[in-house]
Amino acid sequence: MGFVHYSSATSRRLILLTCIFLSLTDAAGAAQAREGWHAVNGPDGDFSVEFPAPPASETIISEQLPFIGQKMFLYSYKVDGAYMFTFNYKDLSAKAASMERQQVLAEYERGLFLDAWSVVKREKLPDGGWQYEAVTPLQVGFKSPPEARLRTRVYFRGSRMYTLAVLSHDPNSPADQAQHFFSTLRFLKAPPPPPTPRRRALTAHEVAAARGALKSLRRLAAAEAVTPDYDEYTKLLLEVKGEVDDYLSDMGPGEVRDEISLALEAYTDLRVAWNSTRGFLAVPAALYQPQRTLIAKYGIPIDVRGDIPLMNYQGAVSTIFKAAREHINRASALLAR
Repeated sequence: MGFVHYSSATSRRLILLTCIFLSLTDAAGAAQAREGWHAVNGPDGDFSVEFPAPPASETIISEQLPFIGQKMFLYSYKVDGAYMFTFNYKDLSAKAASMERQQVLAEYERGLFLDAWSVVKREKLPDGGWQYEAVTPLQVGFKSPPEARLRTRVYFRGSRMYTLAVLSHDPNSPADQAQHFFSTLRFLKAPPPPPTPRRRALTAHEVAAARGALKSLRRLAAAEAVTPDYDEYTKLLLEVKGEVDDYLSDMGPGEVRDEISLALEAYTDLRVAWNSTRGFLAVPAALYQPQRTLIAKYGIPIDVRGDIPLMNYQGAVSTIFKAAREHINRASALLAR
């Protein structure tokens, strides 16, 4: 069964004829044509939202903090190159769900910024949601007049986050299309709780491998205090990576292995961030790769004082070191249980 309820062939023809007739009358008739929008019901029965026509659907994996690794279920419909309607929802991880909602919204805004959107308006709604309006004057090397406008709404229910958005390629377009789309969202019941992760008991051999990997990783953690130069850090990273990869090969899938892998990945990403700032002419523009991915992944601060938004180098070092330490600490805590 699909998520979109389609009309019968006869109903579709009637709706089409009605739309053609009403388009030739007045604005009131045009408003009535919206009754032909197509409903999308959530697979868990927790929501219903309407689109101008059956939307495309896809599932993607988020790469932005604090949603990294979370599945995002996305529906979208494009209207003649003028509008793009989108709706998505995702179940927040336990860590993200425990955060203050303002922190989650701050990261949501960071994601808009990294997609070259500049937020010009935000407001808390009486129904508990948040509404945003953004334009695209933001370019990598300069600022220019707005080229498009984005209106979005964000809702939280339990550990699930819902986002509606309408992109208009005319920055001066009225808000009526967005407001009508937003008004079609209905919450029907509470979303289901996220599944509890299953923990697998480690064998004695796996415990020994995990402890060996953590011991090696702590050599990289100590580098934060001694502040090696780039070449020294690269040499140490290569040594530790070889050791940790060997230990990981002795471990099966599970939370401990995941945390160790993420810690090693963070230390590797630190080298990438560092390399992007080396050299007299280095300009780590925030909207270029690899800076854009690193900023989204770790929540690295952005320097917006000049014409070009830049990844903050010192912020990158401290933020990525902190992320790696957290993965090491979580792996250690899991081993201690």
